[in-house]
Amino acid sequence: MSAETLSQALGGIDLKYISEAADYRRPRAKKRRMAPRLLAAAACLALAVYAGTRWLAPDASVRPTIDPNLPVLDVITDSYTSMGAFVMHTSDFSDYLTGNPWSEDMELYTLPVYKNAVEHASYELNRVPLNADYEAMRAIMDGAIAALGIDKSTLEFSENTQQTFADASGGDAVVTSFVAQNSEVRISVGYDLELYVAFENPVELPVDFTRGSTAAECEAAGEYAAGLFSGLLGFQDPQVSVSGGEFNYDLSTSPYSVRIYDAGSSDEGTLINYNFRCAELYASEDGGVYGLRLFNPDLSHKVGDYPIISVDEARSILLGGGELPDTLETLRGEDIVGVELVYRINEYDEYFVPYYCFYSEASETLGDMIPEGGRVYTWHYVPAVDPQYLSVYTSDGSGN
Repeated sequence: MSAETLSQALGGIDLKYISEAADYRRPRAKKRRMAPRLLAAAACLALAVYAGTRWLAPDASVRPTIDPNLPVLDVITDSYTSMGAFVMHTSDFSDYLTGNPWSEDMELYTLPVYKNAVEHASYELNRVPLNADYEAMRAIMDGAIAALGIDKSTLEFSENTQQTFADASGGDAVVTSFVAQNSEVRISVGYDLELYVAFENPVELPVDFTRGSTAAECEAAGEYAAGLFSGLLGFQDPQVSVSGGEFNYDLSTSPYSVRIYDAGSSDEGTLINYNFRCAELYASEDGGVYGLRLFNPDLSHKVGDYPIISVDEARSILLGGGELPDTLETLRGEDIVGVELVYRINEYDEYFVPYYCFYSEASETLGDMIPEGGRVYTWHYVPAVDPQYLSVYTSDGSGN
């Protein structure tokens, strides 16, 4: 893609910066092998009937009115309260970056819950999407092509499909994504309205951006890319988030994640954008942006604004689980080293619900699984929604 085309397509950025990027050459980085995180067994947290005195805001007059008709949400604990593990070569967990704009001092009393707009078939039918919005998918594709300044006549269009398994012949073919590509770029839009752009030749930046870049380098790359891809992102006040800091199990560094999101007009709006309206950058081995993924799920099916519990209440629920089933440790309060508020977004979830994600140290129980010098941390999810609005089920169908 020429400098002129890229300048026109990505927000009209000054050509001198494109030229500088094209002329910029950094030392070739050593290739690093990326190992997946070790996944531990799923943890099923005991969420008993919540009783007792509710948490009150310092000034009750600022608390929003709760809709008395909010429906109870079915939450499958085996899906939501999973635990994993990662390694850090540091003595201080604060070196781990979540990149999350949330903080405990935010005055959040409610958060929205959304029903997943996409319905899926049963496991027997391979969980294919049943109601993909193909019109919206085509609109996103057309918008991306226009934003990138690509001549449509140069593109080859195709579809990806997924088979159902209704019978021995393989069932029906269901379209799951649209694809457009030429010799320079490949664009795909999935049934979840996720847009992915992959460049044949990575877009070079006038800052170092490889899979081995430091957090500061990643932040600088994100800030530059936010301007470079402004036409594609459409953000009014882009913010850059860098997360990570863990090591692979051979103690080689894992790459940081770089996310760009739009600041909201309120703390709630910023959190929604951070979780749902955001883009992730992917660095090539030798430098530059080889891919960009833009998340934009359909949030038109809002269930309501649900009251949320405090961090202390969520911690009590977590610790109340005692020895977590099928895990390698008994969680203690002193093991908890950090917490953040997130939305867990899984394509098969019925609802998009906010959760507290607690990080705890497990070096005593998992330390023998890693090389000397590493420290092991795990994470546990607790629904942030007031438990009186939750009906909790396990994978075997039992519930409370």
